[in-house]
Amino acid sequence: MTSVAPRRQNEMDLMNTEISFQVCADYLQVTLTGAYPVERELLETLRDEAQRVNREKILVNAFGLASPRTEIDRFWLGKTIADVFTHRFKIAALVRHEFISSAAENTAVNRGARFFVTSDEKTALRWLIE
Repeated sequence: MTSVAPRRQNEMDLMNTEISFQVCADYLQVTLTGAYPVERELLETLRDEAQRVNREKILVNAFGLASPRTEIDRFWLGKTIADVFTHRFKIAALVRHEFISSAAENTAVNRGARFFVTSDEKTALRWLIE
């Protein structure tokens, strides 16, 4: 089941980033494409949509999203993820292998978020559903 988000059917633009949602049986799947940075407003939109469709598990496909430029960008992304998503939510992010750094994941997890970053969808789903 695909949800309908504001501005366009199942898609929206936030600060040069396109976002689309698909409601799956056990989780909300989100696809992001476009430019970095990921703003707090975008993360709040993800959280609000998950709440609206009654899902606590979120799979974020960020393969089409530009990489954060620096490690400090990744740190602030991790901090914002922890601020926006309470421990109630469990988020797995799919990121291109060459973009993976532990900075965002460690920052978010150290601040109480349940957040996992990988480039492998099967690994992400296994972690998310367990």
